[in-house]
Amino acid sequence: MKRSFWSLIAVQVQVLLNDNAAKLMLITLGAAVAPELLPPTLFQHHHEYAVMIAKQIKTILAAIIILPFIVFSPTAGWVADRFSKRNVIVMTLWAQFVIIGMICAALWFHNLGFSVFGLFLLGVQCAFFSPAKQGIIKEIVTATKISSAVGVVEVTAIASMLLGGLAGGALYDFCLGRMTNSWDAAMVTMAVLLVLALASLIAGYQIKRTPAHTNQPFRAGLLWEHFGQLRDVWSKQTIRLCVLGITYFYGLAGALYLTLFEVSDSLHANHVGTASHTGLYMATLGLGIICGSFLVTRMTTHQVEIGLIPIGSCGLICSALLAGEANPKSALFLAALFTMGLAGALFVVPLNAHLQEQVEPERRGRILSANLLFNNLFGIVAVLMQYIVSAEFSVTPRHQLLLYAIPTAALTAYIIFLTPEGLLRLALGLVARTFYRVTPVGLESMPATGGVLLLPNHISYVDAVILQLACPRPIRFLVYDQIYRARFLHWGLRLLGAIPISPKIARTAIETAVNALARGEVVCLFPEGALTRTATLQKLNRGYELIARKARVPVIPVWLENVWGSIFSYYGGQFFWKMPRVVPLRVSLFFGTPISADAAKPEVVRRSLYDLSAAAFQARPELRSHWLTRRCAVCGRNFSPPCSSTPMRETGRCREASCSPSESSSLCG
Repeated sequence: MKRSFWSLIAVQVQVLLNDNAAKLMLITLGAAVAPELLPPTLFQHHHEYAVMIAKQIKTILAAIIILPFIVFSPTAGWVADRFSKRNVIVMTLWAQFVIIGMICAALWFHNLGFSVFGLFLLGVQCAFFSPAKQGIIKEIVTATKISSAVGVVEVTAIASMLLGGLAGGALYDFCLGRMTNSWDAAMVTMAVLLVLALASLIAGYQIKRTPAHTNQPFRAGLLWEHFGQLRDVWSKQTIRLCVLGITYFYGLAGALYLTLFEVSDSLHANHVGTASHTGLYMATLGLGIICGSFLVTRMTTHQVEIGLIPIGSCGLICSALLAGEANPKSALFLAALFTMGLAGALFVVPLNAHLQEQVEPERRGRILSANLLFNNLFGIVAVLMQYIVSAEFSVTPRHQLLLYAIPTAALTAYIIFLTPEGLLRLALGLVARTFYRVTPVGLESMPATGGVLLLPNHISYVDAVILQLACPRPIRFLVYDQIYRARFLHWGLRLLGAIPISPKIARTAIETAVNALARGEVVCLFPEGALTRTATLQKLNRGYELIARKARVPVIPVWLENVWGSIFSYYGGQFFWKMPRVVPLRVSLFFGTPISADAAKPEVVRRSLYDLSAAAFQARPELRSHWLTRRCAVCGRNFSPPCSSTPMRETGRCREASCSPSESSSLCG
């Protein structure tokens, strides 16, 4: 099984490396041999025609690799299910070997048209390889390793595409510097790819055989029915906006690829270095995307941070402007491309995660398929638009980079208009994480959907911020009306959906909270009604009972541990005006089990909060470290209590059968 998985990884690396190397090499070759496609007299007097043909070839090659994914995706999915995925992979590898051999022959005869057709066939081969590769992972990897296996597949896929462009461009330029013409350099490059294709065939046969999963016959409707899935995207505004944002990003990436090629072309005039520089630019961009993806993973611990999306789009604007102004030969230009990739990841990764989060499981396959179709369709549109801007309006590559900032700026303004609360939540979260390290315990008690009423103890003025850091779902807090209407807080609290409450507007606040819960939102009410002055739990008010019963939702008690001591608590006899104990302060939140609305009496909730407080006390690091240093006097082994609820002083012995209670005692090690 392990051999099968790593053989699959080797096959994927080779297929993606070959596709990207061949694409860059043929684009460079097409631009170099464009003058040969014109009659000598025409080229002599009209050099701009040769430049235009070079741009047309470049555009056709960029679009032709996308087209098979639009046309054949449903058919490829049917093939992957109808036949053994391992056999499908092997057949696509044989197809790749034959196609690359055909391209080599076309290059031998200096036939660019047949070479372009070969690139299209490589796209078809990749379209059939992709679903078989994705589908076979679960069949050759155990269920416990599936998550890490998918991660390895995704990372190696990105690395292979980057390496393909970088190595393919470098190999072509290396051959071009030592041979008489571009055709020979291209043929040698494709010959190397042919050898790699043969090696992948050997790896493909190492993948274990898998069964077919359906006997469904082929239907002609498979060729066009996937276009009907585009309608599913428009049924919900959130899904529609996510798909459009993702589509814009990949369209921008496709146009940027051609622009960067033109930047390299302007530096080397289709001579040695054009392909290498393009590969270097794309590798730098891709490295930024990888680093940005890891950064998003670090910043989004429990929830999708949609506030990263406008930050990412702002980064795209700034980096596009910087790249347009920087010298393409300078390190500043590479830094701008790296920043562009980093910002692109901040933009598209949360969008993808938010799309996954918003789609119901039963519709997820259709929506994701429609999203992929949108991306490919707009990818072709973006490539054509880049050609129009470059060839018809004669916009220079550097000005194209500046031009990309304009639609991105409009998109950024629209995103901020739609989701200002996401940006505010992110800003508050980033500041809060500087001063607090929040660890949630029992978070599995929080339902993924549906209305929930949280009932935490109230220690400090930042309890709401700490709760939101720990909770994977947005929370609406009930806030005293006087605080809600404070000059510097009103705008932010209103934006975050806080619900003002006071004796005069209690009925309105309760109705607002009940309606929010009925819509499936999470609402938080501090049942003590005021901040504690003693770090102990105060009397619980009964207002939450009415809200829970009217909304018919469960309540979840929450205990905030180690918040006492924050400068926002009454620790030391005053709020604010004191030095913090430690920065960052480590805080734990213990989520209790849900209690039904009818059973959530004050004594029941209070008992639950006390139980959570006891669990929080037992989990304190200083107590745990003390337990771990106790040693048995007989055998000298470290030992801990038999269960978390049994103090060590009551057992006095280690767990080894050789040590009886009378023979052992606890000593500090």
